[in-house]
Amino acid sequence: NGSTWDLTCASLTGDVGSDVSLGTNKHIIWDFYADNPYQGGSQYKVRIIASEVGTMTGNTGIIYKTVKIGDQWWMAENLRETVFNNGAPIPDGMAPLYNNFNYSRFAYDDDEANVATYGYLYTWVVLRADLWLTDTYLAPVGWHRPWKEEFETLVAYLGGRYEAGVKL
Repeated sequence: NGSTWDLTCASLTGDVGSDVSLGTNKHIIWDFYADNPYQGGSQYKVRIIASEVGTMTGNTGIIYKTVKIGDQWWMAENLRETVFNNGAPIPDGMAPLYNNFNYSRFAYDDDEANVATYGYLYTWVVLRADLWLTDTYLAPVGWHRPWKEEFETLVAYLGGRYEAGVKL
């Protein structure tokens, strides 16, 4: 009759879990009565809402996975960019100072092999390059660093709560 309930959904088999690759023709089987033994009836309809996934292209042509959470699109992996979105290089390691600040990118544990897994670590000056260089952003064209309000929206959508005075 159009009613909605939040029921336990744990007895799943099929294409579930973090190791399932993206794509179509996926199947999920839910043993409803194993999870909800006291529910009766045979007229249940189940709607599964899957996250939308997509891709975006970085400054150097790297294709990144993205995911839609609520009404927001987020990157699903860390940046591995070596240039700003205007093509200016981001120096590797301890670059010369710019106005007494280091602007660089670093590999986790100073091991370039870690970049594929963790992306690069960027100094604050790289993240905020738009403050000191004209039209220079780390985020690829069409993307931006998340604003505080966007984090708050994400936290609320995922069932958390934002507390005043607590930095996200």
